[in-house]
Amino acid sequence: MVDFGYDISNFTDIDPIFGDLRDFKTLPARAKKLGLKAKGRGKNGKKPPNNWISVFSDSAWTYVNSQKQWYLHQFDYRQPDLNFYNPAVKEGLILSNHDNPRVASRFPGRSDHMTILSMNLPDLAVTYNGDEIGMVDKRDISWEDTKDPQTCNAGEKNYATVSRDPERTPFQWDATKNAGKIKRLVDHAILK
Repeated sequence: MVDFGYDISNFTDIDPIFGDLRDFKTLPARAKKLGLKAKGRGKNGKKPPNNWISVFSDSAWTYVNSQKQWYLHQFDYRQPDLNFYNPAVKEGLILSNHDNPRVASRFPGRSDHMTILSMNLPDLAVTYNGDEIGMVDKRDISWEDTKDPQTCNAGEKNYATVSRDPERTPFQWDATKNAGKIKRLVDHAILK
C-alpha cells in the first residue's frame, strides 16, 4: 500500500491483507447466497449494473435506448447523478479530496460560496479537511519534506509542479490561544 491505499502494484493478484485469489473466486457465489450482487453490468445491457435502490424506492438506474446505456440517479429518474468518468465533469468538479487543491486555493475569495454551493447540490456533499474554515494549501513544502510518492518520482527539479502534499497538510494550527482557529473563524465570518 504505497500511495495511501490508492496504488495498484499487482494487477493479477490480491494483496494478502485482503485475502487471496481463492477468496476472490468464491466471492460471487457467497454474495449470491447473501442476496448481494458482486458483478457489474447485466447481460447485453438488459439489466441494471447492480441492484441499488434510489432514495425514492425504485431502481437507482434508468436505461436510455438512444445511448444504449444505463444512468445512475440516487433520487428521481429526472435527477441523474454526475458521470464522474466524464472528463468535463472532472474538470469542473468543485468537490475536494486529497488529490486536488483546497477550495480556497482554487477559488480565492470565493471559498464560502463554493462550499455553500456544494452543500446545496444533489447527492453527496463533501468538505475536505480545512475547506470548512477556508484553509488554503501549504505551498512551501521543501523537497526534503515531500512525502507524496508521485512527487518523489518527479524528482527534486520538478516536484513542486506535481506535488499533492500542499493539499494534504493537516489543519494549520498555531501556538496562540485556542490554536488560533477561533479568532480566525470569527475574523473569517466578519470579513465575509
